[in-house]
Amino acid sequence: MVEARLLVDASGKVTKCTSLTHVDAPAFEKAVCGAFSTRAKFAPAELADGTKVPSYYTITTRFVVPR
Repeated sequence: MVEARLLVDASGKVTKCTSLTHVDAPAFEKAVCGAFSTRAKFAPAELADGTKVPSYYTITTRFVVPR
């Protein structure tokens, strides 16, 4: 299981990703964040007046490394 925190901008695009799961492999965070950043789709957060704003999203998912 992998947990990551994503920063989603006002247009719904992931602009930053931080892996919250530690694995002792140099390329792990890059692989996890690359997958979330390219595949995740978000509607931007909105204030009560409809203004779209950046927000954080925490996701936990099963991450499988192909052999």
